[in-house]
Amino acid sequence: MKLTPRAPEVKAIVEILQSDDYETPEAMAKAVIKEVAEILAMRETWYALVIKGGAKAVNFGPYASDAEVKQVAAKVAGAAPEFHIARMGGSGLLAARLEGYNKRKWTNFCATCTHAKDLHLTDGNSRARCALECSCQAYKDGG
Repeated sequence: MKLTPRAPEVKAIVEILQSDDYETPEAMAKAVIKEVAEILAMRETWYALVIKGGAKAVNFGPYASDAEVKQVAAKVAGAAPEFHIARMGGSGLLAARLEGYNKRKWTNFCATCTHAKDLHLTDGNSRARCALECSCQAYKDGG
């Protein structure tokens, strides 16, 4: 997988590496692995190569970019004549959008209610109330 680390993702790992909270290197390594897994689960876009072929078909992924999965698709085109590319969200993204997520203060989640900003309904060209009917006033008040 060809992955470009994003600044907030790097910052989260650096915080663990510079922390004195871990008694052993193994404990720190476990914390890093868990943090990376959560970060990757929160990525908005992944791609998969979906090979058609009934019950014996195998799908491959995730790939981090459209270009990467197209490179792989070109290589398998002769061996697997029926396939397509699927775009998918990270495994943690759906729950985070519905339940709220603001662990890292990422800009795509509302700082007030922690729901995804695009769940705030629009009122003309401006954002309005949260579609999940929480008590968030951030977008009603122009936030």
